[in-house]
Amino acid sequence: MNGRTQSGWGGGPNSGPGSDPNSGPNVGPSIGSNRDLGNARGHDGWRVGLVDANSASERAAVVALRQQAYASAREFAWHDLATLGWTDTDARSAVLGLWHQDEAHGLQTLLSTVRATVFHRLDVAEAFLEHALDGVDAQAPALVLSRAATAPGEHGRGLLALLRVAYMQALPKLGVRSVLAVVYNDAPRVRSMQAAGFTMTPPLRSWDSEAQALTPPLVAHLQENRFAAALQTALALAATAPAGAIDTALSQAGPMAKALRRARPTVQPGLRASA
Repeated sequence: MNGRTQSGWGGGPNSGPGSDPNSGPNVGPSIGSNRDLGNARGHDGWRVGLVDANSASERAAVVALRQQAYASAREFAWHDLATLGWTDTDARSAVLGLWHQDEAHGLQTLLSTVRATVFHRLDVAEAFLEHALDGVDAQAPALVLSRAATAPGEHGRGLLALLRVAYMQALPKLGVRSVLAVVYNDAPRVRSMQAAGFTMTPPLRSWDSEAQALTPPLVAHLQENRFAAALQTALALAATAPAGAIDTALSQAGPMAKALRRARPTVQPGLRASA
């Protein structure tokens, strides 16, 4: 289920095993270096931006956070944490990260991440999600959110909304007509997504190859005519984040759009997704 979200506006499970040597369980989420890929730095030690696919430390941080979050998820049971490694799908998508910067010690800790991929065909998006889109009023091109993960104890601070601001403001530059993700009935972010205009549809069929659902899965869908309202909702939630942090998210429209234009999903209709 590539479009699954652990708790935020994103998605999750169908990813094939990664070949990245940093995908093992001993990789920690703290990193000490970063290349500037449109990443914006806030005034209070926060950074929101694209994960540098060329940085082994940043890739390792993403993998470690995914494994930590999915291992403790209550909504689903993950079959094999090794499948959360950095894969070709990550390299071909826009992976966002939210870091807290400890400038005194030269460390950055990844607090939240989500992956975004543009699909120009709904049948390909459905194969990626591994949940049927029957009854979902989606249109292509569609932005599919997946591999969302957040560190324990970081909910309710307005930080997650910063990632939402970063990708939502890029949509007008892409011609995207829908946003899709898979969430779970009892996930903490379902209500906030509904308030932002997402509709929740129980899939008629599911063939999730990576996880066993412990609560009913839902296909979250945001229509194009609700993008502006969803962005305003995210901005309102982000207002509770530390001063200056929201400016870092607002600067991401250009870099996000550029990265998403380069994204080329590899999954084909009828084949198991490699996320």
